[in-house]
Amino acid sequence: MSKKHQSYNFEFSEVILFLFRNWKRLLITGVSAGLIGLIASGPWLITPKFRSVCIFYPGTTNSISSALFYSNNQKTRDPLMFADQEVTEQYLQMLQSDDLGGRIIQKYKLYEHYRLDPNKLEDQKKMGKIYQENILFNRTDFNSIKVSVMDPSPEKAAEMANGIVELLDQMKHEVHHKVAKQIYDIVEKEYLSKLQFTDSIRNRLKELGAHGVYDFGNQSKGISEAQGSGHGGASLDKEKAGLTEHGGEAFMLLTLLELETENLSILRTKYEQAGVDLNAELSNVFVISNATVANFKAYPRRTIISVISALAGFVMGCVFLIGAEKFREFRQKIQP
Repeated sequence: MSKKHQSYNFEFSEVILFLFRNWKRLLITGVSAGLIGLIASGPWLITPKFRSVCIFYPGTTNSISSALFYSNNQKTRDPLMFADQEVTEQYLQMLQSDDLGGRIIQKYKLYEHYRLDPNKLEDQKKMGKIYQENILFNRTDFNSIKVSVMDPSPEKAAEMANGIVELLDQMKHEVHHKVAKQIYDIVEKEYLSKLQFTDSIRNRLKELGAHGVYDFGNQSKGISEAQGSGHGGASLDKEKAGLTEHGGEAFMLLTLLELETENLSILRTKYEQAGVDLNAELSNVFVISNATVANFKAYPRRTIISVISALAGFVMGCVFLIGAEKFREFRQKIQP
């Protein structure tokens, strides 16, 4: 049993005796380390930062016209409905894009704010690190998105958190507007071309009307009835001749005009919808909680740092005292 005690195993009773023998030293060491941590985390050494958070739900509507103007047999998304997980991930990708990051840095003059030179490569790297540390985007458990901004200025942090959501909405609107403009130009070209074509058909029908052909069906029926009743004359013969020469073309053009008028009506609807998508502005975000100016700093947590430092000092003190005792025991063993 004595041999086991000589190996200095850490049984509970020995630990209690060790702490009892050295409690003053360990207390002084722990308190000193805690005070050092408290002093080292002060504003004179570490710049305090304040956090502001803005929470929003992404929207689901990409085409305003499709959401507002649709037939009963068409399905559409409610423009007031919140997005699902897939759309939320898409918004997170936009938030983490370099394009949006560059807009944020430029709008809020972060190089000037953090006293960095945008023309120096080293300062560009520092800005990238500061941006990643201070601006965070996360998806919450409720499928909303949280924008968290930390800054030495609480007003700046709140302004940026709210502004980032506005920039995201603006960026998504610009992407939609670019696509909507292309669609609008295509539909407009097709609509105007179809309109010109139907006008050419009407103009040709007017020309045929000058030759006495204006209603192939009724005219043919009228001529047949007149001939059957024994009525005739030069005017009827002239009308019959004109109908014989141009009747087929007139019938074809009337049939084509009816079909093209229907197509033109469909194209006009698409043209109007494309105009709505191009010119209308519908917000793509639903802000649930706007960022407010923080009253208390979020970094550094001086109390936590002080407690951790005190615990670290206590552990290091134990290690040092145990090492000192072991060293004394070793010297006693080697002494003659």
